[in-house]
Amino acid sequence: MRSNKLTVIDETECLSPSQSPENSLLQPSPTKLTITKTYSNKGKFMLIVNGYNLQLLNFNRKKTIKFWRCTNRSCNVILHTNSDDTFIRFSGTITVHNIMFVSVGLFLSILIYIVNGLIPSSTIETDVNELTKLHKEFLDRSPSVPSRQAYEVRCRAVDECCPNEKENIFSLFSESQFNEKCLTNRTKMAKSTLSSLCMSKLHQLIQLTKEPIYNQYFQVLGNNANRLNRIKIWKKQMKMVCSNDELNAYYCERENIEKFKSCQRKVLEMVAKENIDDDEIIYRTYVSQWEQEYAIDNQKLAKAFP
Repeated sequence: MRSNKLTVIDETECLSPSQSPENSLLQPSPTKLTITKTYSNKGKFMLIVNGYNLQLLNFNRKKTIKFWRCTNRSCNVILHTNSDDTFIRFSGTITVHNIMFVSVGLFLSILIYIVNGLIPSSTIETDVNELTKLHKEFLDRSPSVPSRQAYEVRCRAVDECCPNEKENIFSLFSESQFNEKCLTNRTKMAKSTLSSLCMSKLHQLIQLTKEPIYNQYFQVLGNNANRLNRIKIWKKQMKMVCSNDELNAYYCERENIEKFKSCQRKVLEMVAKENIDDDEIIYRTYVSQWEQEYAIDNQKLAKAFP
């Protein structure tokens, strides 16, 4: 039977390669699958499955199934439980595994064949290639001042004005925290070479934002509420699964298409896993909406900046 003992564990604990779930969590075991409810050192509810720590990732659309991911971010195993945290199955592993689980005196053998449940990895790869192509077209059609230069100067300003925030660049820009965390802190800095460089970058940024094409660019794209909300959700999804390097590249290495592609592949894989019980409807709608969004933006840019 499943243990309900509550314990406290270190959320930052990672597994060594030899301890990774691919090597032992999902391997056939002569013992039953043991699930323990617990809390992390940060107070977050977690599960321990045969000694491995899992965090709640999300729910399915009907809120009847929970999806849990391993605290080791290099592992893509997803645990499915019902609302009472009772084991249903695993997903998210390319290699076929047998998992032995005791329930009502029966051993359940679970074979995992594909990386994203019902959606083949080949479909996700096709979709991420198309989205990456549309994103590159978006960058190519966008004027350099607002879409590249302004972001590059902002990134350098972080280096000079608030270097302690370099690891949080994605949040600084996507959540409009730059002024609060960088400019406010800058006013408290002593006059030094660093503050002079900071002032120089801020002056450069102000000059770029005063150029007519800067405001024209954002006026062309518009501020449709649905579009802005989708972008907000998309960036939250990116933050959930992409590495810091990939997230920072979104703003500071705008031309690095490979990092963008790698991040978006992870986002699509997450969307696929979250909606595994919806017959691909939500996943396909998600991809379709972004393809349409990019197509509309690219048409606007082509007309405004031929």
